[in-house]
Amino acid sequence: MNVSFPACKLPQVTVIPERLVMNESQSAELICSATGDPP
Repeated sequence: MNVSFPACKLPQVTVIPERLVMNESQSAELICSATGDPP
């Protein structure tokens, strides 16, 4: 089964930093944002 929504654009999601390597005991702060228009 294939479903398509030709008039629907996917939202743009940004996560900063894109890549993060750290140890188990460290804490991290991520910044996330999303843009898009509802259908």
